[in-house]
Amino acid sequence: MASRKRTGEKILVAEDEKDFRLYLYDVLSDVFDVSCVGSGIELYALLSTCHNMYDCVLTDLVMPNWSGEEGIEMAQLFGHKVPVVFMSGLVDGKPESIECDFIAKPFNRDELYKVIRKALAKRKR
Repeated sequence: MASRKRTGEKILVAEDEKDFRLYLYDVLSDVFDVSCVGSGIELYALLSTCHNMYDCVLTDLVMPNWSGEEGIEMAQLFGHKVPVVFMSGLVDGKPESIECDFIAKPFNRDELYKVIRKALAKRKR
């Protein structure tokens, strides 16, 4: 595996499965500054209090109570515009209601970096 440089970009991860959330943190923190939450409600709460702090959100699409989609939709109602990557092992595609990228679980590290880079490029436009 090629060595990766830290970029200073901030990624917010929302994943309800603790072990997978820790895995994502470990993989992504090699390159990015990473914060993690465990639900769509926590996702919304953090986005609503940390306006424009994150460069990208990586969120599970299907979570208990509020989904990642619901957390993002609520944040967008209040003007939060951040590139989003949805991930899911249960859903075959991305939601139509939100401009976003999508990655199907399971995925490998390189696929994850590629989709996040794609989303980050949208922020720079």
